[in-house]
Amino acid sequence: MLYLFRLLEFLRKFFLHSEEVILYRSNNPLLSHLLVEFLRENQVAAYLSQEAVGQYAYPVHLGKLSEIEIIVSKQDFPRAKQYLEIFLAQAETNGEEGDHSY
Repeated sequence: MLYLFRLLEFLRKFFLHSEEVILYRSNNPLLSHLLVEFLRENQVAAYLSQEAVGQYAYPVHLGKLSEIEIIVSKQDFPRAKQYLEIFLAQAETNGEEGDHSY
C-alpha cells in the first residue's frame, strides 16, 4: 500500500511539472537506485530512465548501453542537484565510488 501511495504521489508531482531534465548518469545500477530513493525520501520526484537497455535487452555493463539516467522535473532540479552532491559526498566517505558525471 505504501508503494502505491508513493507511486501516486510521484505521478502527481511529475504531471504538475511536465518538463524534465537529466540529473545524473551512471553505469552503476545499485548507486542509481539508492540515489533515486534518497531523492524521493527528500520529497524530490525522480525516476530511472534507460535502465532496461543495459540490464535486460543487452546484458552489458560497459559504455553507453549500460548507462542509467536519473530524471527529475526542471523545477526540482536545483534542489535535486544539492541532494545529489550530499549523496555523492556520503558515498565517497563510506568508501563507495561512483560515476561522477552530470
